[in-house]
Amino acid sequence: MPRILFLNDYPMCKALSLCEAGEYPSQHLWGMRDIGHHGYEVDYFPDRTWIGQPHRARYIVQQLQAALRASGADLVYSASQHNVWLLARMRRSGLLRKPLVTMVHHPLRGLLQNRAFVRGHDKLL
Repeated sequence: MPRILFLNDYPMCKALSLCEAGEYPSQHLWGMRDIGHHGYEVDYFPDRTWIGQPHRARYIVQQLQAALRASGADLVYSASQHNVWLLARMRRSGLLRKPLVTMVHHPLRGLLQNRAFVRGHDKLL
């Protein structure tokens, strides 16, 4: 069964449990809740407590951990463009060998940064 490593910039395990309890809308799981019915296994990136850490530091740690965890996945999928910029660079340089797919919600800024970000992805949604 193909395995997807799924991460976002907010806790997905908590969102999944709230969704299954009927207390949270399923669209915030970006299709991962029901993809198991189509023959995929989803590995939700574990929730972390990030009290006092700025977003940039939090995302660096998360991306390094995701790169290590990706060895057990067939695909890395992020529902946020903000927490994969390092993974995109790793993918572009060959350090991350798994396909990288990201959902883009906001305009990309900075020509050089955009080019590296886009070229480091297999697909952008």
